[in-house]
Amino acid sequence: MKTLRLIISVLLFAVVFFLGCRKENINAITDFEELDRLIANEEILKYDMRLYEECSEGHIANFMCFGPDIVEDYQVKIEKLVKSILLSYPNKTKKIVVITDDDDYALLMLQALEKEGYTALYYYKGGYHQYVNDKQGDFVPEKGCNCE
Repeated sequence: MKTLRLIISVLLFAVVFFLGCRKENINAITDFEELDRLIANEEILKYDMRLYEECSEGHIANFMCFGPDIVEDYQVKIEKLVKSILLSYPNKTKKIVVITDDDDYALLMLQALEKEGYTALYYYKGGYHQYVNDKQGDFVPEKGCNCE
């Protein structure tokens, strides 16, 4: 009985230890200044996954509008973007930032990239409108199509 307890204890410790050491590939950013520092680097890939119409009306400078025309197209857009990134950026440590209006869509996109092996993935928690609100009037959106 003592041996069984010892084995179970060791296994539980190992599981907790390895889960605790697992590096998260998908990172939620909640501070606009942190996002601003991150996106100041021109090497980082930046995608706005909101609906195309919303993005063209105003987006963060240097973010590429890559959202669908209608909500139902998100999965198709995600698949297209992942294929494009795989072909263009084989370095899987390349930092990628996604912004949407719905964290679930950001997570879908980033999980698809994580599944392909990308390890430096970011999104702004609360999305584009949260970012604009957090900037408290200190934000001028870029207008027009910076799109696929």
